[in-house]
Amino acid sequence: LRSWRVDSGELARESRLQIERVRAMGVNISHLDSQQNCHLYPQYFRIFLALMREQRIPCMRTSSQFALAESPCPWRALRRYWLRHPKRLLTRIGAELEMALARRQGAVMPDRLMSTSRMGYKAVQEYWSQLLRNVPEGWSEVYCHPGFPDDLLRRYSTYVEPRRYEVDVMTSAETQREIERCAIRLRTFHDLARDRRS
Repeated sequence: LRSWRVDSGELARESRLQIERVRAMGVNISHLDSQQNCHLYPQYFRIFLALMREQRIPCMRTSSQFALAESPCPWRALRRYWLRHPKRLLTRIGAELEMALARRQGAVMPDRLMSTSRMGYKAVQEYWSQLLRNVPEGWSEVYCHPGFPDDLLRRYSTYVEPRRYEVDVMTSAETQREIERCAIRLRTFHDLARDRRS
């Protein structure tokens, strides 16, 4: 029987090879993250922190989540969610401890990661606009998956057609107006690294 355990040495080697492959394509890597945030799993987290230092990648995705960001009252909705799912609150506390460790080791991260209660909500203008109205002061990253579906994506992903709608919503005139009304500045992880080091 296979245990499906991931060997830490193999994980480090594979991650290092992926970083080298991306750099060979001419990409100036701005930050470290992973599919479904696997790099935040406790058993992998220190490996990724070591890779950040080794590869001189200054930033990483935070797991300090601003969840239910499409709600008109997200903190109230989040309290209700935690009351129904207390184990998730423990997970949140563990993630905050991880982020504190990462910062002590020099990792640069946004102040929060904004997410919605359902993935497809960012393909709906109403929810996207509400999320923008909820952006607080500081640096925020927003989970999003815009894209142009093709056969390769359809073969490997279950979230396909809404990606095109996310493109439409994110580039709409209404979204641009909301960004201007909320005085939001669109920045990159490279900007974040420069800001935190200045």
